[in-house]
Amino acid sequence: MPTIELAYEAALWAKSTGAASIIDIRDLWPDVLIERAPAPMRWAVRLALSGLTRKLRTALQTTDAIVSPNREFVEWGCHLASRDLRETDLALPLGYERREISPSERTDAHVFWRSQGLDLSKSSSARLVFAGSLSSQFNFQPVLEAAEKLADDDVQVVLCGTGEQSAALRHAASARPNLFLPGWCSYSQLRVLLEHALLGLMPYRESTNFHFAMPNKAAEYLAHGLPLAWSLGTGSLAELIDKHDLGISYGDRAQVLADYVRGLRSDVGRRAAMHATALDIFRERFEAATVHARTEALLLQLAHRSDVPA
Repeated sequence: MPTIELAYEAALWAKSTGAASIIDIRDLWPDVLIERAPAPMRWAVRLALSGLTRKLRTALQTTDAIVSPNREFVEWGCHLASRDLRETDLALPLGYERREISPSERTDAHVFWRSQGLDLSKSSSARLVFAGSLSSQFNFQPVLEAAEKLADDDVQVVLCGTGEQSAALRHAASARPNLFLPGWCSYSQLRVLLEHALLGLMPYRESTNFHFAMPNKAAEYLAHGLPLAWSLGTGSLAELIDKHDLGISYGDRAQVLADYVRGLRSDVGRRAAMHATALDIFRERFEAATVHARTEALLLQLAHRSDVPA
């Protein structure tokens, strides 16, 4: 879920046949659709979507388990269903599989980055990396401002990916020699880059949907021992960062991000500790094998219910 209609029909069909069902909440529909409307019109949008809200409530009341990558999304679903949390209602993050790359892939990746103007063997440079879609769900303006503030500090900002903001970001890069936009990158290219990065950038826009998210980007960065630069200040990811000293929630403030980068860069011991912690948290919570084992256990638990036909 979304889509609400599919979750509704699937949950009712499963109940009618005696099968178990699970609803996996990925976005807070229809709430985020209402949130995007102009404030004076939200009552009308809420009214227009009330039928979908009723369908979703019925689906969540009917299903045997509610799961989501985010704990808050699971709680939201239980609240909408007017029921308490069950043992089968679980936060299951998107698992990430870190694979090894061959010597030739590593060599080719270094050649690629040199062609982009980045010499990753230059250990004195600090790199802030974003890997993902350059879509409107991200607010890159504070990152661009931080790049400008860090221009004289040998700090490079690398935004990997393509999307609707590509043209505007390329224009911004023309005036910022420490800003790089290589476009889409392969796994081996990203892996080598992340191995030589200081921070993983997560510049999400202000939204209820993102405040309580645990994006898969976090798992990708942690898998390579990178601390996180999270644009928002609340929710599960902010709590994880604060609890384990895994980076910064910079609240869309460029100066806060720039100051943090300068401080982290000069503290070798802290960087080493954060690298080790990031890898530990990844293995414990986000590694694909770990997440898949928890998911399999849930599926077996539901499949072995006494009321499910053989």
